[in-house]
Amino acid sequence: MTDVLLLDPRAWLFALLAGVTLFVLGALWFTPLFGAVWDRAVGVPRSESTFTPGYYVAPLVGSAAMAYVTAVLVGAVGARTVTDALVVGLLVGAGVGVPVSVTNAFSPRTARPLVYGVVTGGFHLVSAVVASAIAVTGGG
Repeated sequence: MTDVLLLDPRAWLFALLAGVTLFVLGALWFTPLFGAVWDRAVGVPRSESTFTPGYYVAPLVGSAAMAYVTAVLVGAVGARTVTDALVVGLLVGAGVGVPVSVTNAFSPRTARPLVYGVVTGGFHLVSAVVASAIAVTGGG
C-alpha cells in the first residue's frame, strides 16, 4: 500500500497544494500572529534581519515535504475521517515537530529557548494537523 502511495501523482499534487497552504500558515504564524514573540525568542529584531531567498524557499520546500510524508502516513495507517486526521496530526506534530523545535531552540544563540520552542513547535503541531486533515478530505 505504501509503495502505491509513494508513486501516486495525487500524493505529489497534495504535497504541492498542502505545502503552499502550510507555507501561508507559517507566514501568518511567524509574522502577524506570533512574529513579535518569535523575534524576542530569537533575540534579533526583524528590522535588523536580512532575508535571503533561502529564508523563503527552505520553509516552502520543508512544508511540501512534511505535507507529502504526512499524506503517506495518513494513507498507510488507513486514516479516513477528520478525527483520524486529528490523531495522526497530533502524533506527528507532538512526536516529531515539537521535540525537534524544542531541541533546536537550545542553540547557544537563542535568546529565549523555551519561548522559541513553544512558538515554533506549536506551528509544527498545527501544521501536521492541517496537513493530515487535508489528506483525509481528498488531498492525498
